[in-house]
Amino acid sequence: SLTNVTSIFSSISSFAALLSNASVIAWGTQDTGGTAPAGLDNVKTIRSTEKAFAALKQDGSVLAWGNIDGGGNAPAGLSGVKDIFCSRGAFAAVKLDGTVVAWGGSHYGGNLSVQLTNVDKIYSADAFFTAVQRDGRIEPENVWSGSILNMPFTETLLNVTDVYCGSFQCLAFVRNADDGTVHARSWGHHDIAFDIPDPWEGEVYRVFATCSAFAVLDQNGKVTIINYDKPDPVALQDIVAIYTTWDSFVTLSSTGIAYYWGNGPS
Repeated sequence: SLTNVTSIFSSISSFAALLSNASVIAWGTQDTGGTAPAGLDNVKTIRSTEKAFAALKQDGSVLAWGNIDGGGNAPAGLSGVKDIFCSRGAFAAVKLDGTVVAWGGSHYGGNLSVQLTNVDKIYSADAFFTAVQRDGRIEPENVWSGSILNMPFTETLLNVTDVYCGSFQCLAFVRNADDGTVHARSWGHHDIAFDIPDPWEGEVYRVFATCSAFAVLDQNGKVTIINYDKPDPVALQDIVAIYTTWDSFVTLSSTGIAYYWGNGPS
């Protein structure tokens, strides 16, 4: 057994444990990061793809290991990193100066071809990344993927307040600076006409995602479904919790009734 463990991270068939002394112990299959390299000390946090790990050290440097096509090959000398984000097979690091460095499988977004600046945070789906700038802006070049997005990101979004991603789709909420109205936009791999109210009504309390659909819960227990067949309206009112699988939803009402819809057993 391991002792003094503060957190554990996983790839598809390996684990990496961060210890209280900021060192790392890994185990599992070698080609998915099960063998930790030398130099894993002073580690702040770890991120993982399907087949690799990337450790962000306290001095802002990065050490990655595992399958090269899964991101186990961080660029030599990478430093000044604020945080690391991961898709299924690639990593993207935001540096303190607001620039971004990506590496890993090209099909999963490890092939950033433009120099992004002024980036605050990155959101990731299965095979693409979305960078939000410090001023709340998302430009078309801030969304990149190694494959064609069937629902591409083609407009500039200003005043982005929140971004949520499932495996294949992302959803953003933006607030109009002139009249305060909220609008929602989506992009990703599925060529689907999203049923998004515009403008958005009600405050967004929590958002839940399947692989390509979203359930948005407001403070009053009302649920709005995006990109999915609508269930009986009773399943979308007076809701206190929502649960998801890969392609299904369950809503739980305040009276303890669970409503299910989607693919799979009922």
